[in-house]
Amino acid sequence: MEECKIPVVWGLDKKYVLQAFVVMHSILRNSKHHFHFFILTADELKYDVEKYSDILKKEYSNFELSVEIVDINRFASAKIRNRHLSKAAYFRLLIPEIILEYNKCIYLDCDIIVHGDLKEFFEIGIEDYYLAGVKDCHVIEDTPFEIKHQQVLGIPSRDKYINSGVMLMNLDMMRKDRLVVSFWEQLQKENWFEDNDVLNVCCYPYIKTIPLKYNLFHFYLGNHIKFL
Repeated sequence: MEECKIPVVWGLDKKYVLQAFVVMHSILRNSKHHFHFFILTADELKYDVEKYSDILKKEYSNFELSVEIVDINRFASAKIRNRHLSKAAYFRLLIPEIILEYNKCIYLDCDIIVHGDLKEFFEIGIEDYYLAGVKDCHVIEDTPFEIKHQQVLGIPSRDKYINSGVMLMNLDMMRKDRLVVSFWEQLQKENWFEDNDVLNVCCYPYIKTIPLKYNLFHFYLGNHIKFL
């Protein structure tokens, strides 16, 4: 197993290629460690990936990039309730069976900027957890909507419900417990927040909640909510 590189994964469609490379740039400018970037996609991205990779290579040598093609037909029955998302949001559910050469990995969405050395996040201990992430400030609020949401999901508590845009994933433990099978079963049920719900239901209660700095939304600042 390859352990000297830090694997970082994105699931995306052709609309978000440039954004993913902006995130990669922000990672590389803040760290001297070697990274293995993975793009999971169902689209033909060869031209864009080569173009943006060449730009990064002019400035950085501490990364390699792999593109893994996902069969979009596997998600034919997957529902999208939130219009800003596409079925690419579900691609992260396949990471344990696609990224086989690593014991754990980082998953990132395309709409973030990294401001520190990502190795600090990667080294968080998750030996006894499937996932580590930051609590989702909306879902953990005690609103009628979220109370109903919890009932639909059938989880005992929302206190460990994390936002899936920034995650540290224990791939070894997920593979051992065949979690991708569980993801597929949950995918057929009602999920108000797509992959976010699937991950939080299937990984409960083995989810490690970590400090807000690892997934800070700009609109959290100045809000006097329970989460802060």
